[in-house]
Amino acid sequence: MYSAVRKQGYQQPNTAEWPCRSTPGLPSIWKGLIQRPERFQMALQASYNHCMRTEPRKAILLVDHGSRLAEANNLLAEIAKLVEQSGPEYIVQQAHMELAEPTIAQGFDACVLAGALEVTVHPYMLGPGRHATQDIPRLVAAAALRHPGIVYRVTGPLGVHEGLASAVLDRVRESESNAEQSAQEELEDKARLAGQRQRKYGANPEGARVANTTETD
Repeated sequence: MYSAVRKQGYQQPNTAEWPCRSTPGLPSIWKGLIQRPERFQMALQASYNHCMRTEPRKAILLVDHGSRLAEANNLLAEIAKLVEQSGPEYIVQQAHMELAEPTIAQGFDACVLAGALEVTVHPYMLGPGRHATQDIPRLVAAAALRHPGIVYRVTGPLGVHEGLASAVLDRVRESESNAEQSAQEELEDKARLAGQRQRKYGANPEGARVANTTETD
């Protein structure tokens, strides 16, 4: 059973020293981990963490739609970091419903491997559309089948929340500030060019007119 793991130099810990001999949810994925020995040590460490904890850890799995653009997918990772900073008592992972990895199944696995016994999935979407109310719960339920004993739930989407109103106002004010800054920079550029023409052509209005036409074409 451990031959593939031993070839990679991973060591099986002495589980006789652990307070417990099994971990809910983890035995169901051992077979897959044997085929991927680079993850085996992490799984064993997670099992050890389970045994040593006096209280079960909880995880939050953020799920968005997913995109073919890496920049769009990276935003969810940034949100996950913010959530983790605000709620350090939670394990926080992210996943994409489609088009990109980690998938929901991979994200759920990551929560369990990190030591979670409870996983709360949050559809990081604005409204209660089909993805948030049907597709994501269905994919989460399928992922949870691999982890018997793990408690999971799916929240509603972002919906109507005071925090969203503040976020909208922040974006509007940011846009207004950027527009004012751009207008100011444009005025400064025009003043700078006018000064350059004045120094170059002095009181020759014809030369300044021709220069101005050339610079704006």
